[in-house]
Parts: sequence; structure tokens; C-alpha cells
Amino acid sequence: MHKETLKEDQIISSAARVHNKPTKNSISSLLNILTAFRSSLRAPTIQTHVRRTVPEISIESQKRAKEEHTRKQEKHEMEKELHKWDILLAETKVDGQQLRGLNRDIKESERSRAYMNSLKSA
Repeated sequence: MHKETLKEDQIISSAARVHNKPTKNSISSLLNILTAFRSSLRAPTIQTHVRRTVPEISIESQKRAKEEHTRKQEKHEMEKELHKWDILLAETKVDGQQLRGLNRDIKESERSRAYMNSLKSA
């Protein structure tokens, strides 16, 4: 942008040197020159910029999409892992309850047997 402004200023100053007194025709021709100069600078630059940036944008969007897909996969795997551990915890709790129940039953059986033995020996 700064380079364009500098060149425009040079064109204006050189035109002013050629035409000591600015007239309507000289200003008009200067504007035509300036307009042509600007359009000649912009057209290839924009086309080059577009040709260069479209693939870059495409590559970047593909890269972002791939990273997003990877993050989603990792999140899914973590959720699966968490679910697996939740199931193991629930199974462990059930096993613990069953063991407590069995221990209680065994103690009752032992007490019952001890009582029956005490009755036989008496």
C-alpha cells in the first residue's frame, strides 16, 4: 500500500513538473494515468493473491478439519475408556455386596451350627 502511494506521488509530482500550470486537460489526463496505473497494479496482484491464497486456505481448512476429526476421535476414545471404568466400578460394587451377603450367610451358618452343637452336647 505504501509503495503504491509513493509511486502515485511520484507520478503526480512528475506531471506537475511537466505542466507548470495545472489545466483541466492536464488534471484529467493525470487522473486517467493514475487510474490506469492503479488498475494495472491491482489486477495482477489480486489475481496472484487469489491464486496463492485459495490453495493455502484450502490446505489450512483441510488441516483444521483433520485436527478437529482427531480431537473428536480422542474425545470419543476417552469417553469409551471412562465408560469402561464406570462399568468396572459398578461390577466391583455388586461383587462387594455379594461378598458381604455371603459373609453374613456364612456367619449365620456358623452360629447356627455352633448352637446346634451346643444343644447336642448338653
